[in-house]
Amino acid sequence: MGETIMIHSQRGNGLLLVIIAFAVLFGVIGLSLEQHGDMVATIQKHHLETTALNLAEAGIAYAIDKMHTSENFYGEESLQLEAIGTFTVSISQLTPSNKIEILATGRATGTGARISDVVKTIRVVLQRTDEDSEQPFTLLSREITS
Repeated sequence: MGETIMIHSQRGNGLLLVIIAFAVLFGVIGLSLEQHGDMVATIQKHHLETTALNLAEAGIAYAIDKMHTSENFYGEESLQLEAIGTFTVSISQLTPSNKIEILATGRATGTGARISDVVKTIRVVLQRTDEDSEQPFTLLSREITS
């Protein structure tokens, strides 16, 4: 009879060890999945920041092209680029001189509740050169403001 009690006691200890091992295993898997989710969110955020900056750069190129081909180029304009995002361009004359300020804002569209939209703005100051010059504008400054 003493042997029977000992076998049941050993089975209970074995079952307890199996339960603890599975609990630890599920805890490690859960932690790993959570860290993986954070890593994916960080990568997506970086991708959106790059996209927003590229959209702002596209806005600068668009504004320079518009100034080169149009007589009435001052003002603000916004363009939607399908599911990627938007860019908004504001062109204004700074002083009575030939200096022109371009503010281009790129907004990359976020992918849901966890990843929101990302906005980047670039400020460029150009100066008109002589009309006979190959380069109609000279870049005076360029800065990322946000």
